[in-house]
Amino acid sequence: MRLVLLSCALAAPSALAQQYLVIPPNQAMPDGDDQLWVGGTIAERRQMTLIDASLLTGQIGQPITAITWRRNAAPESFVGGTSNVTVHLSHAARSWSDASPTFAVNAGADRTQVFSGTVTLPNSPAIQGNQVAWTADNTLRIQLTTPFFYLGGTLALEITGAPSQTGAAEWWPADAVWESGDGSASHYGQGCGQPRALTADLTSTNLVPGGSVAFHVAGTPMDIAVVAFAVQAGNLDLAPHGFAGCRALLSAPLFSTSLLIGPAPHSQNTGAEGLATVVAQIPTGTAFLGSQFFTQWFSFGPNGLRNSDGMAWTIATQTPSLPMTLITAPVLNNQQPEQGLVFPARGHVLRLESL
Repeated sequence: MRLVLLSCALAAPSALAQQYLVIPPNQAMPDGDDQLWVGGTIAERRQMTLIDASLLTGQIGQPITAITWRRNAAPESFVGGTSNVTVHLSHAARSWSDASPTFAVNAGADRTQVFSGTVTLPNSPAIQGNQVAWTADNTLRIQLTTPFFYLGGTLALEITGAPSQTGAAEWWPADAVWESGDGSASHYGQGCGQPRALTADLTSTNLVPGGSVAFHVAGTPMDIAVVAFAVQAGNLDLAPHGFAGCRALLSAPLFSTSLLIGPAPHSQNTGAEGLATVVAQIPTGTAFLGSQFFTQWFSFGPNGLRNSDGMAWTIATQTPSLPMTLITAPVLNNQQPEQGLVFPARGHVLRLESL
């Protein structure tokens, strides 16, 4: 009996020892290749990160008791402050490679609020080099009020909130990683219209399967804007249709969608352009790897037709291998967004604690 009791007494401290798991594990000290705000710390934002089970093998059967974010390495000091955030954890319903832009679709049935309250971003000294220690002045650590037992599968980490009205942090980008792939985009041809052609662009850094691509245009406020997509470029002269000097730079568009161009950011500025955005999600899987598409914007209003130059964009030739995905969206008018932009193979460098 004495041997049994002695064995239990010796085992107890080991069982209660604090354990740390860094995600991804190769970023335990080296700085990642990206930086991201932590949701709710610098601006009102909702973020969800889907973390694959392959990054969590050491966490199975253990309670997550704290989560830590680390500052990005930079030769400048960061001025900290306070924010009010809420954190949820769940065993995700979707994998990182099949993420939905809808937050609720990704979250698991066991979605649990594990923290809600005020957090403090520290004043952080400049970092020389690319090694960042997990010290108090380099990290945002949230001690969970409700531990979450991880049982396996994809983990969904969700954080949302807003900076404090007084004492908010000025500048505190957190360390992150991003495997953006080899997708590319370029412009071709010329737009037309009065007083000038439409100005269009797209987010070319996320052209991977499952990624969200935002197509933007600047034009006359309240004009009707149409964005069209095709698999071949074109060069159709629109003069015979009454639009001299204009060309359709697509051949046999596959589909299009229309919306109103929004008001100018500063309505008192005569001639200021408004903005319109359409977001599309590239299908998951390998079917569209290396595929090329073409896009052009058109607008119709009191000044007649305006259009943009053409945009050719090519999806990456390989699926990303970093098994985590970020879904993120701003919080507007105190309303939690239901959907966000999906960034496969992107996420914060994190440290999970178990006690």
